[in-house]
Amino acid sequence: MPPVYFTGYVDIYVEVDGSNDLLWKGKFFIETPFQAPELVQFNNDEILATEPPSITVQWDYKNLTLDQSTPVSITLWGYREANINPELVYIDTLAVSFQNY
Repeated sequence: MPPVYFTGYVDIYVEVDGSNDLLWKGKFFIETPFQAPELVQFNNDEILATEPPSITVQWDYKNLTLDQSTPVSITLWGYREANINPELVYIDTLAVSFQNY
């Protein structure tokens, strides 16, 4: 997720290819890391290894959706303080699952 300097609800509207046909609308709640429950778990042995062949990620899907088959995109972001302003840096997309609608 890119840096967001806001906490609270954000209105989200989804359309396909700028068609103005509203596919979905909803609200997204942004909270500070200090308020958010830790609903994503990693295997410590895997993430502490120098070059792990794989990393297992588990999360509570109900934190984001009511449908367990909802498509998911997992991206990797890094954090750095190379200058006065800290920044999140996009590294790569690790996994994408799509569902045909």
